[in-house]
Amino acid sequence: MRLLSSAKLNLTLEITGKHANGYHELNSLFSFLDLADVVEIRPSSTPQINFNGPFASLVDPQENTLTQALYYFEKETGSCPCLTITVTKNIPTGAGLAGGSGNAAAVLSYLQDACTIPEKSIIKIAEKVGSDTPACLDSRPKQVTGTGGIIRPLPALPPFYCVLVKPQASLGAGEVYQHHNYSGPKTISNIPDFSDLAGLIDYLNAHPNDLTASATSLCPEIEEIIKKIAVLPGCLLARMTGSGSTCFGIFATKPEADQAIEMLKGSEYWLATAQPLS
Repeated sequence: MRLLSSAKLNLTLEITGKHANGYHELNSLFSFLDLADVVEIRPSSTPQINFNGPFASLVDPQENTLTQALYYFEKETGSCPCLTITVTKNIPTGAGLAGGSGNAAAVLSYLQDACTIPEKSIIKIAEKVGSDTPACLDSRPKQVTGTGGIIRPLPALPPFYCVLVKPQASLGAGEVYQHHNYSGPKTISNIPDFSDLAGLIDYLNAHPNDLTASATSLCPEIEEIIKKIAVLPGCLLARMTGSGSTCFGIFATKPEADQAIEMLKGSEYWLATAQPLS
């Protein structure tokens, strides 16, 4: 079976609370993009996990989100089928795009169907793999709250194009959260429906990514990249996704996004254009 594991974009990410154990609560608007890893799964006599593609060398072949997903699946259900899993890594790691979480979610979705496992059990396993993994079990836009396990599906977002820019440096989510200067709880309200792109941009301007400062303290290039994106012709909003280090700009049309990529070429950044999935 061939599955696509889509990149996740945090259009907003507000820290709304912090637990005594150090876990943070959030309120985030997730969108998923047509940029994707390819996950191929087939039954086999011996379990095997392979990575290829442009970012394969950055994945630990012995300890990764797939080994974790399979381990927790067997622990939860009592058994796990022997599979050969091959992932083509098109999404950079340590980028705030949930590439690893999406890979794990794809495998768990396969196992749910193949082994007839209740959805609540799959969600429980996904939560153990990582806070983004439950939200990656499907590619609909959604509001994610709590520590990542409270998920409210949303209608399709207005269409737009985004330009993704990642510096050479990668960031670990745990380190970025540890450096976050928590200032107190925030009230959570439901994310509204958006009739047009202007309404979405107005909402985004009022709801930031609260991890930007802590990520920038670890990778100062992030601030410079956001500034570069923001002044590109047609850019409606520029910010960081997730815990970084990828930044993005939103554009209304594909020609504007393509022009932005051309203007950014020549740098050492990883560059890509993408559209949100409906």
